[in-house]
Amino acid sequence: MARGHMAAVRASGGQGEEQPEGGGGGAEGGPSAPPAPRRIRSSTQIKAENDAAFDKAMATIDADALNMQSQWTVELNERSEALNQRVDELLGQASFSGVGIAGSSSSSSSASAADAEERGRLSARAVPNVAVCGVGRPEDSSAGARLFQFLREAAATKADEPIWVDLREAVSMPFEDLDALLLRARTAVVCPDVGDDDRRSITAQREGLKAVLMSCPAPLNKVLLLSRIGAQAGKGGINMRSFFGLSTAGTFAGLEDVLTSATRRRSGNQPLQALVVRVGAPSSDEVGGAGVGSARCLPGDEDDSGATTARATAAEALLQALLQAVNTNFCVVGGPGTAGAAGSVALPPLPWQEMLLPYVGPELWRTEVRDGRRAAIFAQQWADEWFGSVEGGKDSMRFGLKTPVQLQKTPTGVIFKFRPLGTLPGREFQDLQDGGVELVAEEPSRGGKPRLRAKRCAYGFKTVVKENSERALIQKFKDDWYAAGL
Repeated sequence: MARGHMAAVRASGGQGEEQPEGGGGGAEGGPSAPPAPRRIRSSTQIKAENDAAFDKAMATIDADALNMQSQWTVELNERSEALNQRVDELLGQASFSGVGIAGSSSSSSSASAADAEERGRLSARAVPNVAVCGVGRPEDSSAGARLFQFLREAAATKADEPIWVDLREAVSMPFEDLDALLLRARTAVVCPDVGDDDRRSITAQREGLKAVLMSCPAPLNKVLLLSRIGAQAGKGGINMRSFFGLSTAGTFAGLEDVLTSATRRRSGNQPLQALVVRVGAPSSDEVGGAGVGSARCLPGDEDDSGATTARATAAEALLQALLQAVNTNFCVVGGPGTAGAAGSVALPPLPWQEMLLPYVGPELWRTEVRDGRRAAIFAQQWADEWFGSVEGGKDSMRFGLKTPVQLQKTPTGVIFKFRPLGTLPGREFQDLQDGGVELVAEEPSRGGKPRLRAKRCAYGFKTVVKENSERALIQKFKDDWYAAGL
């Protein structure tokens, strides 16, 4: 029995001593003390502790942010001072001729209408083989007929003369005849009757426009459309016309939609640039109306349905849009121009280049400067300082740019082109077509103040506009420009 007892003790891990009854554990072998009760925190206490920890962490973050901001401000000031010193050094070098100032106007305020007309005629030779698609006969007084007459008189050779197409007759022409008529066209200007609000008439012109676009040769790469101000104002939100079963076929919005659809159908190998010039209801062309020099150009989305535009002014706007390579929709109101002999269009001394300048690019920002040459040098040095060593790398994205950039200096400033991360390493700067921003310093020859402008550039066909990167790049430059006190 004793042997069995010892075996039981070994099995229990004991030391061979029999424990007293009651389990002990106390100093005197009595019952052990009960465990201390756990302190339960209320939800209010837990929230207070969490809030305190959060406040402590945020205070640390704020202190670090203030320290970083202070360091960044010091660095910016040092760089701005270094940039200004570098600009002063370059300006002080008498032999330095790396920067010129772009002129932005080609006529003086005292130029006569005859001189302006002659310059316009000479310049018009740069846009030969234009197909003018209007309504009626080319001898009429409509905007399209006036444009056709001017281009015909300005043509250097018979082969450069414009082509007249009546939109109302185009739809009934055999397609092979229409193809042959448009064969040598390289640019088309579509001039519907903007004074005719009849839906059936507009629908007929719309069908004619469809026929013309179907017969346009592949080399034709630009179409200008004359439309009405506010044509697209009814779009967006709830389409009430569609709700009541009404289409846009008999409206100027329908004409614009036809051109937009044709542009989208073109492939990258055969790009088609579309430009819409919107005007108000036709007004009288008689001298003494709105007055020479009263024409104004407005953004393309302007919705002033009560505005009027002289036919001569509309024709001049179309011509100038061709000559100046305008690539952004715009509106033109006012006029009239001065009618020349035999119904031809004479260019009055209107500052068309200045009026249309914001719509070439288009322009994104401008500011007046004291010294245009200094502004151009500052833009070049600033670009080198912040982006010169990047060459399209990821580091440029730290300024908020979604797409890296690569730069190249010009005689009047600097050009930034976007270079997406997937771009092949061997692709040259001049071949980049993913968009960009150009900073250009100008000194208007008409006596205006020097200025610095930022404009959009280098966008290929159907390339999505990189508005966020453009905004970040320009904002960075503006901050440093104003910090430098220029």
